[in-house]
Amino acid sequence: LQINVAFPLGATFRTVPGTSDFGGGLGDLSLSMRWDVVRNGRDPVVPGIAPLLSVTVPSGTPIDMAQNPLGADATGLGGAQLGAGIALEKTFGRMLLALTGTAAFHGARTVHDLHSQLGPDLAGTLGVSYTFPKGLSLADALTYTGPWDSTVADASMPDSARALTTLALVSALPLK
Repeated sequence: LQINVAFPLGATFRTVPGTSDFGGGLGDLSLSMRWDVVRNGRDPVVPGIAPLLSVTVPSGTPIDMAQNPLGADATGLGGAQLGAGIALEKTFGRMLLALTGTAAFHGARTVHDLHSQLGPDLAGTLGVSYTFPKGLSLADALTYTGPWDSTVADASMPDSARALTTLALVSALPLK
């Protein structure tokens, strides 16, 4: 069982012709959990299986509460979020292959008497890593997040979804 608490610190710089803005601060508190129901490597065929859960609490500054002229001091979404997913992992010698799927559901917000809610997000990540004999590890991960449209005043807002594809390249070296 793994439990994670994250309280991010963010900084933003924005500029438009004639003015610029710098701000930041503490973001939204996130609590997450992973439980390895089937541990990777226990079976030669069955992959490791781990359900995932997360909760994000709106503790940062949402854009409607920002004080700076361009809103660079906004550090959070202003609404709660609940996430669930599953991770599958399989080791092949020094190589690890991982596939993760998650769904995130956003809480509704009311700003200036206007009720709105971000659409749910579905994300998939394919990752691979290799660990060399001296402990150096190299990894990459490809993630695609595809959301549904948001709603405002209980009406769907066409084309408001914000899909995102990311590629991460990571290297790690043990400090022995």
